[in-house]
Amino acid sequence: QDKYTYDPKFWSPRNDTLYDYVKKMRDMGVSKPWEKYIEEGKEILHAEESNFYRPAAKTDKLYALVDNEMVQVEHPHPPSSYDRHRDENKPRIRYGPIAGGRYIARNFKIRMDFAMKNNIKAYDMEFAPVLDSIEGNRKSSYLIIRGIADYVDGQKNKDWQPYAALAAAAYMKALLVALPSASRQY
Repeated sequence: QDKYTYDPKFWSPRNDTLYDYVKKMRDMGVSKPWEKYIEEGKEILHAEESNFYRPAAKTDKLYALVDNEMVQVEHPHPPSSYDRHRDENKPRIRYGPIAGGRYIARNFKIRMDFAMKNNIKAYDMEFAPVLDSIEGNRKSSYLIIRGIADYVDGQKNKDWQPYAALAAAAYMKALLVALPSASRQY
């Protein structure tokens, strides 16, 4: 079994204001204001070339590691005790670190090893320059919100990208609306 070592670069804002509001939104329980903004966005964007409606769950592919091999598996149906408030037709919000870097994102075995060791929720190959710019411009408070539509095996899913982008924008709007006006420094 291969053993990898990593020398990660961690990014963290000096001001936690945005993270504090994300925590409040996460702890709201059943109330999910971003779902309303998704519906509003679909109405506004209905005439656009892209389809911003959520694709059918059967178009979503899931993979699992079985005997060190990645295999496609059926979309699981969570037990009723899992989350009785979870609607499979609504976006799932995940909180946690996002990793970047071209080499690690392109190599499945390394990507999975790194994700397991660091609780990574997503990868973005072009992520580092964005963070470098934020840090270089001395922004003390920032938050990365991503709409995720690609798969763990590196395949792109164009069908899910517009909906994922709309869901991320709706979540951002919910966060901005939750901020007190004194915190809104653009």
